[in-house]
Order: sequence, then structure tokens, then C-alpha cells
Amino acid sequence: MSELEACLTNYRRSGNRSARLTKTQTLAVDLAVRNWEAGKAHSRGHAYAGHVAHCQDVGCEPVSRTTLYRRMSAAKASRRALLTGGLREYQKNRESTDPRYRSMASQALGLRIHIDSTQIDARVFPGVEDKLLLDRPIIYVAVDSATGFPVCYELAFGPARSDALAALLRTYVRTTGSLPSIIQVDRGSENRSSWLSAFCREYHITLLIHPTGASVFNSAAENWLGRINSRLHSLPGSTLPDKKGRSVDGRFKSRQTARLQFSALHEVVNDAIELLRDVPGADGESPIERKARLVDETGRAGHAVEIDDNFLFHSSIPTRASALDPKRGIKTERTRYASSELLQAARRGDVIEVRRDCEDPTVMHVQMSSGRCKAWSGMANKVAGLPDIELKFLAYYLHQRGSKVVERRLDAHVSHHRKVQEVLTTNDPDASEQKPSASKAARRSTKDRPASRSISVSLEGLDDYGQELREGGRDAI
Repeated sequence: MSELEACLTNYRRSGNRSARLTKTQTLAVDLAVRNWEAGKAHSRGHAYAGHVAHCQDVGCEPVSRTTLYRRMSAAKASRRALLTGGLREYQKNRESTDPRYRSMASQALGLRIHIDSTQIDARVFPGVEDKLLLDRPIIYVAVDSATGFPVCYELAFGPARSDALAALLRTYVRTTGSLPSIIQVDRGSENRSSWLSAFCREYHITLLIHPTGASVFNSAAENWLGRINSRLHSLPGSTLPDKKGRSVDGRFKSRQTARLQFSALHEVVNDAIELLRDVPGADGESPIERKARLVDETGRAGHAVEIDDNFLFHSSIPTRASALDPKRGIKTERTRYASSELLQAARRGDVIEVRRDCEDPTVMHVQMSSGRCKAWSGMANKVAGLPDIELKFLAYYLHQRGSKVVERRLDAHVSHHRKVQEVLTTNDPDASEQKPSASKAARRSTKDRPASRSISVSLEGLDDYGQELREGGRDAI
């Protein structure tokens, strides 16, 4: 080393030669940091107060706030987030994954789909059953990972359940003629059911369940659900005022402003999805255009599936049933199902498994030791000819409500539907005079129901039957 070089400042050798904290102070700081990571202190000030109290007990000088806060900032925030806020808080504060190890989006159409569900931000007006409370439908959407294109959706009434998810998969097969190789879902109860796992094993599908609170893993479906709901905030019965709490008067809440029937809301959601499919993304390409480009470049991926009896059986939900009666059929908790094939099979074998159809509440799929067969309930004739939109109601109420409630609701459905069809098919100019009689007859059957509200819905693109139902007010679903 030269004489001049020895005079130069060496910042690496400047500063403290050893730690300025004593061994006791170091242990006290480490204890305070561990208590902070474990969530035993709700704030930094609380943690410092605990540190001062501990130092007084052990007889040492507490460190400054700056020193303790610096040590606390250097600790892992994800550990404290997990212990104080659970997995959702952990996912919010966890470190991002190295881009080299992130899984990229699929490059082929139909290879992977994202499925998610949420409640519609609009409340449905009560139907013909006076005991029916105002409720919000739930929407399931299946989004292709490669294109961001919403392949199909399913709008169901009631809580999230496996029936709606199974109906979505059936709609997917009807739309594309195949099933994907990978299905990515969240940790919903219906997504972790044994039925979905068995369905994926049967059709060789990889089921990916992302962690709790990690919406970024399923952002393709989450984004679409948010865009659909944003279109419904201007409709009657929107739940947007409900989220504002007491700052909004009660007469503006969704339970007071609900006017739309389930069928009308179904049409609005369908129109919103069709419109959003044409909206270009950040790259200037709409989902429909991206889909057409990938079809030309890579074709379609997935497993080709036909909607046959085998697929209908595996896409039905297992249910409990009592012993099979060779004369009366099989009985579930609420309804008895029978058919000639089932009664003949009952004399030759035993019941192995019973599954209820996810779309038609009057159909039951039965696996016998001698083969498979179908059975129908006594209400099968009553629902014959009813639109699919009404079967969605019955699929929920048939298993959630008592049988008498379902029968009264079904009788009102069938009666009103037949009268509407008579009015629409007749050429008599005086046929329109029959419309008030239908509503009067339905009102006489529910005298105890208040009639303070009426429904008047005018939406473009609705069929004649849906329009007639809405004009019927509370006498229609």
C-alpha cells in the first residue's frame, strides 16, 4: 500500500467494529420481533410497549423505536399475515413468484378452462309462491384460458351447489362437443366435492384447485364476473345500494326495488355476455377474434365427448335413497321415482347408486347390478313442455322445499303456462281478454299475499313467453 493510498477513506472499514447492543438487548429485540410475527401485538406501538416492559423485567435498557421498527420491517410480512389474517391475508402479502417458474397460459383452444361463480348483483322479485323470499341468482362461467373467451355460462337459483356446476359442464359439451384437459377452480365447496373429483377421473381431466384468497390464479374468470355484474347495476333490484350500508335509505335497497323476474334477468345476463365478447382487449383483439385466430393456427384441444346416457349419468349428482320397492319404485327424501325398466330390474338385482339429474328434477338415474336405468317422479307429466328456465327453479325447490310447496308452485306454473299458450296460439281477437282472468285465478289461490307491487319489464330480445310472464306480474315466476 502506498503512502497516499493509506490516507484515502475506506468506507467499508468505517463505523462500528462490533454490535452496539448488549447480548441481553439483542435477545429482547429478537423476542419482540417473534411476538410481532406471531401476531401477539396488534400495532408497532403495542409491540414497542411490550419490549419496554420486558426490558424492565430483565434489567436492561430498551432500544429506540427506530431500531425496533427497522428489525420488525426486516421480518417476513407473510408469516404475520398468515397468523393474523389467515390464507386470504397471506395471499395479499406473499412474495411474487419468480417469472421463470410461472405457468404460462395455454396455447391451444379448449385445453384449459377457468370456472368461477358469484352471486348476481341484482335481486329477483318473488314469484307465485308467497313463502319465496327475495333472493339473488348465482352465475357460473367457464372461460377458455388461451383466448379469454367465455365459452358458456349457467345461471342458477339458490346457493352454490354441485347441480349448477354439473349443468355448466353439460352446457360446455353441448357448445364445444368436448371436455377440456384441465379445469381450474377455486376452493368452493362444490369444487372440492367427491362428485367433481370422480367426474374428472372418469374423463381424464386434471383438476387444479388454487389457494384460498388467490384470485389472481383464476383472474380470467374473476374478470368476466366483475364485468358482467357491472352491467347489472342500472337494473331494478341492484344490490349496489346495499353495499353502501346506512348511507342509503332503505326504500332504495334491492329488497324494495326488485322488479325483474328470473327469466328476464337471465335474458339480460345473456345479452351482456354476448356484448362483452366483442369488446377488444388491451392488445386490440376481441375474444371472438382471438378464438377464430387460434382455431386456424392450432385447432381445438380437449377430449371429444358425446351426450349419451353414460355422460348424463356421470354428470348427475349422487343422492341418498331408501330401499328399492319392486312395486312402487325408489324413494328419496321427498319424492318417489319409478319406471317400467326400474321395476323389472328391481326383481333381478340390487341398487348400487342413485343419482339425480342436474337439469331435470323429475329424472333419477339408477345404477343397478344388472345395468343402468332411468326413473321419473309423478310430476314428470306436469313439467312436460315447460321451458328450461322454469325447470331451473324446480330443480332447486324440489330438493330444498317440502313436497307440498313444490306441488302448489308447480300447479301454478302449469296453469299459467297453458293459459298463456292458449292466448298466443289462438286467432280470436278477443283472446286478449282472457289474460286478466288468468292472473285473477292465480291471485285467488294466494289471498294472503300482498299485492302492493307490480312488474312491468320491457327488454329487447325476449321471447313472447318470457314477455307474457313478465306482464303477468307476481303471477309468473
